[in-house]
Amino acid sequence: MARFIDSETRVGDSRAASASHDCCETIAYCIPAIACRLARPFSHGQRSFQQSEQRLRAAKKDIQMATLDADRIEAFLRHQLDMFNQGQRDDFIAAYRDIAPGGLLIDDPVGSDRQEGLHLIGELFDRYVGWKLTFVELIVNGHEAAACVRNEGMMNGHPVTVHSLETYHFGEDGTFLARYFHPAMSA
Repeated sequence: MARFIDSETRVGDSRAASASHDCCETIAYCIPAIACRLARPFSHGQRSFQQSEQRLRAAKKDIQMATLDADRIEAFLRHQLDMFNQGQRDDFIAAYRDIAPGGLLIDDPVGSDRQEGLHLIGELFDRYVGWKLTFVELIVNGHEAAACVRNEGMMNGHPVTVHSLETYHFGEDGTFLARYFHPAMSA
């Protein structure tokens, strides 16, 4: 039967060190130690609440970026394309918000001034609403991807098909840079 360490036992106490190491005792031993470590910045005045919040946000971004692998990147790119084609603007923008907690940067077209902000993806959606986008080719390597996209829509009352080359870089800081190579046009 498991022996539990009482709540008075502190980290480093000889009773804790000599206890048998079954799962329940390990958990009972670790929880108070973790709680003490988490509370320390507030109780000892070592860091302000704002500094602790910044540390927490940075840790959260690290966790998100650690799980951002090639499969997740490809799933995001295919999902945002589906949301665009289905006219689901809110879901389309939400996908970008989730994948880019550090911010969104866009070169559209490449060679123009780089723009920053999530509002840009909404503006692109609005500009090309009703168009159908299809990946001709999508390649994901590490934290980067490249695609050839067929863009079909109406321009000046005539159906058009335009191909674009697009590159996507997912930064370790949570930023997302999308670069669109396409002929200059106005929809």
